[in-house]
Amino acid sequence: HLLKVFPTQPDVRNLVALVALQQGQPQAAVAHLEQALRYKPDEAVFHCNLGEAQRALGQPDQAIAHFRRALALHPTYLTAALNLGGTYFSMGDYTSALLAYEHALASTPDHALLLAYRADALRELGNIRAAVEGYEAALTQQPDLVHALTNLGLSLLGLGQPERALALAEQAAALAPDSGLARMNLGTILRTLDRLEEAMAAYAQAYAQLPDSAQLCTLIGSVWQEVDDLVQAHGWYAKALECEPGRLDARCGLAGTLRAAGDLAGAVA
Repeated sequence: HLLKVFPTQPDVRNLVALVALQQGQPQAAVAHLEQALRYKPDEAVFHCNLGEAQRALGQPDQAIAHFRRALALHPTYLTAALNLGGTYFSMGDYTSALLAYEHALASTPDHALLLAYRADALRELGNIRAAVEGYEAALTQQPDLVHALTNLGLSLLGLGQPERALALAEQAAALAPDSGLARMNLGTILRTLDRLEEAMAAYAQAYAQLPDSAQLCTLIGSVWQEVDDLVQAHGWYAKALECEPGRLDARCGLAGTLRAAGDLAGAVA
């Protein structure tokens, strides 16, 4: 209705685009935002929202261009910086993600989530001790930040501190009982401590929230494989590959169960 009354009003186009995004219609959002930018080409918010829509469409390069344009117009635009870093991170370009987060932190140095995201990039780049310091800095600003608690726990696990990692994972799961990711990470730490029954219970709770997570299905399959239940393991690896056909660890796990069951031809295939 608004578009009929104000067909050339760019702010109305932007509003309609946001509704389209919320309704899972990124292509429609792109069309509205491109129209809005014809009238206001230097509106940073429009560029940022267009980047989000293009990212939802699986067009990360175009999304990055618009996030960068938004930041050129508004250098302290936090949402654009978070989106830019997140897009690079999802592409596996952790160095560029780190630079994006550090650029944003220059103007907002105490932002807990930015600190945690920067730590994520450092962790992926193999700088685990710096990542730990980053998560701890984030938790100084926001002690109940589940993202930082969870990933600090996983980082400490990598540094050989499983008991402290477990305490953090349990804290994260208690703060966010409906978080599948928190439950999945708790299961991973319990598994490292050889507490397989508890690990499987945590994974089951995570699966209720994340039924389409190939990573989680692979983890569950690997626990079943560890206890020599090849039928269950095979089923979970197969489900992981349904969710993400190119997932290498699931494919290797599936091949392992076939090989263990004596199906060498299937394992090779």
